[in-house]
Amino acid sequence: MHRVVSISLGSPRGDFQHTMYFRGRKIQLERVGTDGKVESAVELLRDLDGKVDVLCLGGVNRFYYAGDRAFPLPLGQTLAAAVTKTPLVDGSWVKNNWEPLVIQNLAAGGKVNIRGKRVLLVSALDRPVMAQAFDRLGCPLVVGDAMFGLGLPVAFRSLPMFNFFATLSLPALRLLPLGYLYPLGEKQNTVLPRFEKHYRWAEVIAGDFHFIYRHLPADLAGKIIITGTVRPGDVEELRLRGVSLLITTAPMLAGRALGANVWEGVLRVVSGDDLEKLAPERTREMLGEPGLSPTVLKLN
Repeated sequence: MHRVVSISLGSPRGDFQHTMYFRGRKIQLERVGTDGKVESAVELLRDLDGKVDVLCLGGVNRFYYAGDRAFPLPLGQTLAAAVTKTPLVDGSWVKNNWEPLVIQNLAAGGKVNIRGKRVLLVSALDRPVMAQAFDRLGCPLVVGDAMFGLGLPVAFRSLPMFNFFATLSLPALRLLPLGYLYPLGEKQNTVLPRFEKHYRWAEVIAGDFHFIYRHLPADLAGKIIITGTVRPGDVEELRLRGVSLLITTAPMLAGRALGANVWEGVLRVVSGDDLEKLAPERTREMLGEPGLSPTVLKLN
């Protein structure tokens, strides 16, 4: 049996254990939230290093991306340094390679009418290639990093403009405590409605679900949501708020869509190799295989 474990800085309420089978492989998935406690996360990573097949970082990236530049995130680097034996992933490969293909395939296959729709992307730093995918589909874009990351009422309406300001500010912003930039611990379970006009403007709301959830308005009638992590109970809440379609970039397992970091751990086991070595054609093939396809749920 293969074992994939995610150590997350998020709330323990999202913890789970799940066993999946693929190509004759039995894969045990686990997620352990540390409620924002960095020392606990480091301790768990060190304890599991060399004892499991893949370790995953949840709630933190090793890098932020703006344009063609990568900015190391000190906290992500600190956590990564605790692992020296086991392959370590943080979801970046999934965000930069898998998820954009999901969007392209949905648009090309006519399964979902995305082309030209107005898109609120809650964070382009977290998903720069997803932002480019929407841009190539002719989607008017609002980039929400300043709003969802810093709480500022600033919406960027072009990727070049966002990348310009991000490149200038990231050398300083990346040094801020992660809790200033991303909902951790119990903040992941609390909704504080804000930025409603941008939710209302958008036809598609995309990106990290913790960002999306943090400021959900009561009325999301007719909206399409494209995201990764979805926990049990989230689907019904989105249904009650009027969401039309929920698209998760990973399959639903026992009412849950796996976060990018956990899904990357699964794909690492399935591929049997470093995902960075995977050819784009092979990634496309995997995307269409039973058990690996994204989920499209019609809610209303």
